[in-house]
Amino acid sequence: AIGGTILLLMICAIVYEYRSFPLAKNIEFSSVSNNNDKTNDFIDKNLNQDRRISIGQENDQELIEKGTKRSQKENSIQRKNCNKGFWLKFLLAFSPIVNGSRIISTEPAAKDSLTCLHGLRVFSLGWVIMVHTYIQVFSIAENKTLRTVTERNFMFQTVSNATFSVDTFFFISGLLVTILFYRSLGNLNIEKGNFLKTSFTKFIIMILYRFVRLTPAYLFVLGMNEIAMKQAQAKTVFSPIVIDHLTCEKFWWRNALYLNSLYPRTEMCMLWSWYMANDTQFYVLGILLLLLSVKYFKTSVTIVSLLIVSSWFTTFSIAYSNDYIARIQEPFALFDELYDKPWLRAGPYFIGTISGYILFKTKCQLKLPM
Repeated sequence: AIGGTILLLMICAIVYEYRSFPLAKNIEFSSVSNNNDKTNDFIDKNLNQDRRISIGQENDQELIEKGTKRSQKENSIQRKNCNKGFWLKFLLAFSPIVNGSRIISTEPAAKDSLTCLHGLRVFSLGWVIMVHTYIQVFSIAENKTLRTVTERNFMFQTVSNATFSVDTFFFISGLLVTILFYRSLGNLNIEKGNFLKTSFTKFIIMILYRFVRLTPAYLFVLGMNEIAMKQAQAKTVFSPIVIDHLTCEKFWWRNALYLNSLYPRTEMCMLWSWYMANDTQFYVLGILLLLLSVKYFKTSVTIVSLLIVSSWFTTFSIAYSNDYIARIQEPFALFDELYDKPWLRAGPYFIGTISGYILFKTKCQLKLPM
């Protein structure tokens, strides 16, 4: 039902965009025509001096009139866009055209944007894809000898130690949350009696914004995945290892509340979604600490430091108590104990928050020693 509703909203948004497209196209055509008129004027200028004067005056007047009309049309559209109601904005949030154009946009980034993070994302994403490709191939490959030979290669360490590949995204998330917070919300009212109320209001708004931004698409994917797995389980001659057709039907609400990473692997719907659960949990805790830092900065720094140290100590304790030894053959051993739990992944996120604060204070101008 949820997936069908979201699909219907996407279709309605496409229809609205399609009906609005001719007006934008007319404006673009008018702009092209004006440019052609300017080009013709330039050609006539070189051909005939006397004729240029008369034609130039006429064309200039024509360009002024056309430019005025075009400006009026653009202003009317801008006013129309500014006057969009809540429900229209809500509908356009599901538009593949609007969102797709933003994703593939090649416009230059703002001066204060951290474009280096895009490189980190690309390398880390490639790392994750490569590792999961190897894991899937090795799970069904019959040539065990080739696998043994491949694992002896030094470069295979990028696969055997791939459990750290996701930490880059936690680091980036913590960094961006911190630097954006101080840029936009660092000037909270810290007067007595107002700080608590203002902080609580900001906290609720930021949590709701994230929930509304992520959850519809998340639940849509969850619903489509459950349907696909049910169809595959009923018709395929293979035996899928994933049991999402059972776990999603029972435990989908854990995903909706971003709590699924707190439960065992056998009870998870969409196993890979543990990252979204952890990131959301870190976001909630991070926002609380950032709001606290506005008035009680030293206390907030102390709590962040304790969280990082406790995460490292917890990881060591669990690995030691389970006699864990990292092996190339099983890079994801002890998945429930050592891989997906938030108290084991908190370190990179809060190191990212510290880095974000440093970048904010230095205005992203770090001087490296030569």
